[in-house]
This record gives sequence, C-alpha cells and structure tokens, in this order.
Amino acid sequence: AKPNDVVVVLDGDDRFLTKSTLFTIHNAYYNAPNSTNNNNNKNIWFTYGSNVGKFSEETRDIPPEYKNHSLPFQPRIDMPDWRYGHPRTFRAHLFAGLGKRDFSFSDGSFLVKATDRGFVYRLMELAGVDRIQFIRKVIYKYRWNNMTSTHKLIPRSIRQAQLRHVQLLAPSQKL
Repeated sequence: AKPNDVVVVLDGDDRFLTKSTLFTIHNAYYNAPNSTNNNNNKNIWFTYGSNVGKFSEETRDIPPEYKNHSLPFQPRIDMPDWRYGHPRTFRAHLFAGLGKRDFSFSDGSFLVKATDRGFVYRLMELAGVDRIQFIRKVIYKYRWNNMTSTHKLIPRSIRQAQLRHVQLLAPSQKL
C-alpha cells in the first residue's frame, strides 16, 4: 500500500451493513469537515464508526475537551471505556508504528482479550486527536456469539490482566 492509502479493518465474522459503507469511509477521509483539499485530505488519519450489534451503544465521539485540547489526548489512560467501534480504518503509513507489543501480553504470548485495543490505541496516539474522525452513520454489523466469545471462553482474571496490560503500554507520540 502507498503511505496515504486507507486500510479498513473488518473482523472475519462481521460484515458491512450497507453497499455504501466504503463510500461513507471514503467521504470521511476525502470530504471531511475542514478539508483543505477534497481530492486527497491528508488531515484524517484514523476513523472509527458506528455499528449495530452488542456493545454498539458504547460507540461515541471523543469528548470535546480532548478535541479542543483543554485536556491532553491519552485514550488508553483517560478513556478506558471502549468507545471506538467498528469499523476502524487508518492511513497505511501508521502501520509502521505498530509492533508486536500491540498484540502481545507481557509473557510474549499473543493477546486473547483486548486484541483490538492494543493496535487501536496505538494508531490513535500516532494520528493525534486532530486527525481522528468518528463516523456517526451506522455502517457495520458486529456479530456476537455468546458461545464463542472471550467472555465465555477466557477466564475473567486473564481478560482483566490482558486489558490492564494494554492500557499500561507506553503511549506513542503524535506523528
């Protein structure tokens, strides 16, 4: 991918809700508010969106006090509640800022819980609050299977330890 190409994260068991989902994502990047160049808006580096399904009511925009810089933007510290719903998208050049640490537990094993949080927090930190766009339009179907969810299969102590591990990772500086 070229550095400014857009990467879309689609979980294998989920789906786009409408045929216009990719168009909506495109508009978030290329026709975003405050865009100085609608043909190639480099001002948006990360988006997250609205979905239907379990936990969809938790997805919401970043509070204004972070957007207007009244408070420093530190999502893994200040906003531990999960508000960054599917789908998540980002500029390809941010991928270089990800490392094994964003997908691994302290013992080196891959995360089995909080698997999205490590890379989502990292990408948002690298992008900076000014280059993050919340997509309000519902464009994604999040599928939940109670029989195969981590809530059912992974002991609570492991889920909590891995979530805490991800929240305590050293944050990245905005690029």
